[in-house]
Amino acid sequence: MNSRLQEIREKQKLRRQLLAQQLGAESADSIGAVLNSKDELKEIEETRETYRASFDAAGPSSKRKPQVEGEDTEEDIEEQKVGTHTRH
Repeated sequence: MNSRLQEIREKQKLRRQLLAQQLGAESADSIGAVLNSKDELKEIEETRETYRASFDAAGPSSKRKPQVEGEDTEEDIEEQKVGTHTRH
């Protein structure tokens, strides 16, 4: 039984080393960090894409001036003209 357990551990160690090589990890111990960082990068990229899509849908005005506190934005003015006060 002890030799079987040792064999399983050696195979596991080899698998982790090969996985680390495939993922570009420094060592088998850093596989988790590589996997987590890739997930985080994917999540960040998805968030950026969502933000860009919503920004593009907001309107064709890509050269917006910074908003001063209390000042109406172009969207607020348009909404006031139309008579609706729906916020995005």
